[in-house]
Amino acid sequence: MVEPLKKHLFSKLEVGEVDKEIIIELRRLLNKYKEIFDWDNDTIGHTKLLKHKIIIEDNAHPICFNRKIK
Repeated sequence: MVEPLKKHLFSKLEVGEVDKEIIIELRRLLNKYKEIFDWDNDTIGHTKLLKHKIIIEDNAHPICFNRKIK
C-alpha cells in the first residue's frame, strides 16, 4: 500500500480560485500519482524512453521570437 501524500506537500501547490470539488479531485489525482512528481526538487532525473527528431530544411535559420507576457 502506498502512503498518502503528506499535507505539507499540498501547501506547496498554488491553485487559483476553483470549486472545492476540483481541489478534492486534484488532491486525489496527485495522491494517486505522487511518485511521478518531484516534491523536493532533488529527485528529477532523465529518461531514455523518449526520443524526437526535428526535420528542417538544410538552409533553415533559427528564428527568435519576442516573448510577450500579459
